[in-house]
Amino acid sequence: MVRVLNKISFEYRITVLYFIIGISWILFSDRFVESLALDYKIVVIISITKGFFYVLVTSLLLYLLVRKHLNRILSAENIIKQRNEELESQNIELKNLKEIAEESESYFRSLVENAPEAIFIQIDWEFAYVNKAAIKLYGALDEQQLLSSKIIDR
Repeated sequence: MVRVLNKISFEYRITVLYFIIGISWILFSDRFVESLALDYKIVVIISITKGFFYVLVTSLLLYLLVRKHLNRILSAENIIKQRNEELESQNIELKNLKEIAEESESYFRSLVENAPEAIFIQIDWEFAYVNKAAIKLYGALDEQQLLSSKIIDR
């Protein structure tokens, strides 16, 4: 029985416990009162007490259930907050790395553009990139004149 209860979630355990207490109270308290064969006033007082007890047990079990769920919600919120902070930190780091990469690219492009030697990139025997020195070397007027031609034609 204990093994079975350990496998059942908290909510179901409360429901089963509430059901067992309620049925037991209804069955045994009524029989107990009837067995005493007391007068009407005492039966009414016991019935009222039974009702208050049942409300008290219901309230306590509901409180435990709500508290359990609030703890789960708080735990989930803390995990979400922690993960958001981690993502924000990673995002800031990525932005910084992007800036460094853009600065590096700009520096490299400046070096290549202003290099005294001709630098060009070819793809399938066509110019894909040329610097100022390559434009001058091939006697072109501008970059577009070279980019639209084949290397072998030059």
